[in-house]
Amino acid sequence: TEEEKEKKKKKKKGGGGGGGGEEVEEGEPDESMLDWWSKYFASIETMKEQLRQQEAAAAEAEEKEEMEIGEGPKAQAKNKDKDKSKAPKDDKKKKQQPVPELPEKKNKQKIDELKVFNKELEAEFDNFEDWLHTFNLLRGKIGDNDDNATEEERIVGRFKGSMCVYKVPLPDDITKEAGYDPTFGMFQGIPSNDPISVLVRVYIVRATDLHPADINGKADPYIAIKLGKTDIKDKENYISKQLNPVFGKSFDIEATFPMESMLTVAVYDWDLVGTDDLIGETKIDLENRFYSKHRATCGVSQTYSMYG
Repeated sequence: TEEEKEKKKKKKKGGGGGGGGEEVEEGEPDESMLDWWSKYFASIETMKEQLRQQEAAAAEAEEKEEMEIGEGPKAQAKNKDKDKSKAPKDDKKKKQQPVPELPEKKNKQKIDELKVFNKELEAEFDNFEDWLHTFNLLRGKIGDNDDNATEEERIVGRFKGSMCVYKVPLPDDITKEAGYDPTFGMFQGIPSNDPISVLVRVYIVRATDLHPADINGKADPYIAIKLGKTDIKDKENYISKQLNPVFGKSFDIEATFPMESMLTVAVYDWDLVGTDDLIGETKIDLENRFYSKHRATCGVSQTYSMYG
């Protein structure tokens, strides 16, 4: 290993005389120096690259549609087509110029990355209602809204269940889909609805592009978490004058399903005088995630590494 390191150092130092400096191979990153943030930022860069590729593909598709739908004389259409055909080529060249990121890709392969979603998991996995659906129970009768209350204000409870309609005789492929004997029904393997005690660990990594809440165009954000009777406000650890704060915190909360299942994570703006303003919040149904087949609790890693 020491000889290999010396060779890499020589490769770095060499290349100044014969014009071969451009082809010098950089040393591989030391795995012992990698931490969780290395994995996080590498995963974010991979997600951004995928989004850029999707945007480029969508732009090319729109340009092709515009070229096909173009109206006017044939001569003008040909000139427009030539101009448009040149434009995407120039755009492709511009996009390809900043892409000499081959050494970064080599380094990325050495880091085990995370799967990062650029939206809520509920939107990606159908609200985790693969077998348990939520029905809101409203106060009063249908049409009774004398107080002009919103639907959320009229909610007095939530019913969670599932309904299934069978076709008789049962189709041949129903056994493959369910995985159980269909003669005993489709609701086999469902856990009991007895109260279950759980430990919820909430990780707050960072926030991006927060809405400014102060006159100076900044904000003093801090975290507020609520689950059942537990109400946490990390007010004393607010981050001053920051719209892209890095919190890097975790909170442990004991809860009981189904009574305590709705987790609320909010970001407030700290004010010295007056009440703190709400910047934004999100609500997560932990019970749906707990019972979902998508393993939205603690997933099993595809690869394991000593570092990162």
